Amino acid sequence: MDNSIYYIVLLVMIIILLIILFINARKTNEYAKTNLELHIAVSNAEKKLKADRELYKRFLRDMRTQMNNVVGFATLGIDETEDHAIYEYFSEIIDANNENVSLMECFNNIIITEGKGESLEVEYVSLDNIIINILKENDTALKVKNQKLIFDLSMVDNKYIIIDRKKLEFVLNNIIKVANKYANSNSMINIKVKEELSRNKNNYLIEIETIGRKINSNELKYVNKPTVLINKDNNINSNLSFNLIVAHYLIDSLGGKYHGSNWENGNRFVLKIPISIISKEKYENSIFYEDKSSSSFKSLTGKRALVVEDNEINAKIEINILKKFGMVVERVDNGKKALIAFHEHEPNYYNLILMDVRMPEMNGMRATNAIRKIDRVDSKDIPIIGLSASVGSDNEKECLEFGMNAYLTKPIDVSKLRITIDKYIK
Repeated sequence: MDNSIYYIVLLVMIIILLIILFINARKTNEYAKTNLELHIAVSNAEKKLKADRELYKRFLRDMRTQMNNVVGFATLGIDETEDHAIYEYFSEIIDANNENVSLMECFNNIIITEGKGESLEVEYVSLDNIIINILKENDTALKVKNQKLIFDLSMVDNKYIIIDRKKLEFVLNNIIKVANKYANSNSMINIKVKEELSRNKNNYLIEIETIGRKINSNELKYVNKPTVLINKDNNINSNLSFNLIVAHYLIDSLGGKYHGSNWENGNRFVLKIPISIISKEKYENSIFYEDKSSSSFKSLTGKRALVVEDNEINAKIEINILKKFGMVVERVDNGKKALIAFHEHEPNYYNLILMDVRMPEMNGMRATNAIRKIDRVDSKDIPIIGLSASVGSDNEKECLEFGMNAYLTKPIDVSKLRITIDKYIK
């Protein structure tokens, strides 16, 4: 009897164990099925996101190409017309283009990166050289409205610092674009830099003040929000200047603070940017040292440039811009012909190559790489500047890896092109 009970209990336990194993196996299958469905859903979402981004990049590239055509001819026209009304029309076109470019920068710097921006790339920097770069960058826009950019450094003792120069210049240039837009013609944009020294953190306090039309106070209130709130706020004012939003995010990435406000006669922007101070000797002995004691450009008169561009309208604009710089210009319509032209002429025949990135037969990157591999004294040294309607740091990185000296986006910023040529041409 006792044995019978024992076997019955054992049988019941085995049955219970089998039921548990069956239930667990079923749940495991359900979990596996759910995980597979989730994996497929995530994979499909990632594919769609990638496709959407590629579609956006293609759309943006085509849009920037068309903008380049409009702005390029407006820039050329503004130099040639003597009619005041037409001059003003061209000025408005260029201003509108700046806003469009800012919208694109906003998308790429904020939406794609979710407001995180890119990592810092610090350099040893001279404040004087930053100012020279900014003056050159904004030269054309200031001339259009006959404005002057005045820097007051009387309250700065230490001009040599460690910072992400590109981001700092980008921030200041974006705010100066807004100042240029709202300031009166024939007026001054005053920039006062003060030094704030402390034991733990040193700062530059930068105050930009304009006289002219006031920015809507509601817009400034919106921009002055923390960037985390800007990113979540759907009530975006359509007149809001995206230059300010882009600058705001980048100031945050530098660890700084920003505030914009109206004052009696115009607008005021105050930036607080953390800095690390170095000595003049340390700066001048570093790899970052550049002697920019003169803000004037090198003469390009008689220098020969090769324009490599498959788009007829873009080519016409680029050729005319370079001719206005005083250069002698030749043109081919793809990378293969550029390689042949370079190879067939004697060394140092060309002083510059302006290379479109996307072209039929051979694109700009492959052409640049092939030129760099030619066994000739000038193949490694000739400045090759890439031009593209595509945006994004990956595009620039790839072009530089293939041997280009610099990468500029379309629409062509004439001032930036001139600065870049000046930097690399002998």
